Formats: sequence, C-alpha cells, structure tokens
Amino acid sequence: MEYDPRKNGPKLEDPVVNMIKLDIYMEAQCPDTSRFFRQQLKKAWDILGNLNRIELNVIPFGKARCTEKGNDFECQCQHGPTECEINQLMNCVIDRFGFPHRYLPAVLCMQGKYSLDEAMTCVTQNFPAEYNRMRECAGGQRGRRLLALSGQKTASITPAIDFIPWIVINGARNSDALYDLTQNACEAMQPMPSACKEYLRSLQ
Repeated sequence: MEYDPRKNGPKLEDPVVNMIKLDIYMEAQCPDTSRFFRQQLKKAWDILGNLNRIELNVIPFGKARCTEKGNDFECQCQHGPTECEINQLMNCVIDRFGFPHRYLPAVLCMQGKYSLDEAMTCVTQNFPAEYNRMRECAGGQRGRRLLALSGQKTASITPAIDFIPWIVINGARNSDALYDLTQNACEAMQPMPSACKEYLRSLQ
C-alpha cells in the first residue's frame, strides 16, 4: 500500500488557530467605560465568547491611586469613594470566579451602578450563595489589596494610560476597539472564524 500524504498525518496547509489576548483597563463609574461595556463588550462576548479564542482580562482600577498603609491600602478613585467600593467588588468577583464566562455577567451588571448596595444586587442575581463573602471582600482589606494589585497591573502599561477604558489586543493598545470591539477582535483572529465573517458581512 502506497503512502498518500494527502490522507496521512497533518497537512502543511492546515491553518494554526490563534488565541487573542484582550485586556480592558476600566473603572466602575466611568461613563465611557459604561458605554463601552453596554455597546461593545457585551456584544463582542455574545458573538465571540463561546469560540474559546479570547483570553479576556478585565482590570478594574482606571485612574485610581492606592497607598500602602502597614498591611493595608488606602485608595482614592477618580469618581469618588463609591467607585472604589464597586471597583473592589469587581476585583473580588473576578478573583473568586476567575473565568470570564463566570464573572463577566456580574461585572457587566455592576458597571455604572451608583452605590455598593446597587452593585451587590448583581451578586444576588448571579451568585446568591456568595453574597456575604463578596460583601465582606468588597468592604475589607482583601478588596483593597486586590484593587491595589489591579493598580500595579495598570501602572505597568507602556505608554502610560491616559484614557479609560484602555483596550489592549495582543499587547498593543487598540483605540478603534472602543467603537467596534467585535470587528477589531475578529481582525486579530487567524484564521477568522465564521461568526466573525458573518458579523463583518453585516457591516457592509
């Protein structure tokens, strides 16, 4: 029996499917972040989230500042103390659940809320058994420490962040993604999945 390279082993022309890394640096009460979450991030995740092609990282900190005070941190946030509380709650939820498929619905829900109590309703809706744990985390030392860690990640960005939300695709800032995240995420995927092709056709 003759060896037929067309039937045996991997084909050289088979495309390698890539993962894209999407980092979103944001803050809980920023109007531009709220608009981006509502109009862009939710839509993109609905279309692309189930493809397992996106490594998503949401970093709630923005233009806050945290100062170490002994074993604790004191933080000031751009839109005031309530934003710090909700940023801390977001960090607690992200740290607790780890995977975007689990934490993102709650974080999308919390974005733009006016109080910690209002943001906690998102925990009730998504993780009712975790209410007390998340409330304690958001208002305590652990929440402040997680916020400070997000601050370290934010401070490590080059060039320095001067706008929120700051969107990074595969290590490079992508300002166009603010207006069409789905298109810009799709263009970074090689080969482009059919869901992307359908979306791009819909824009024509």
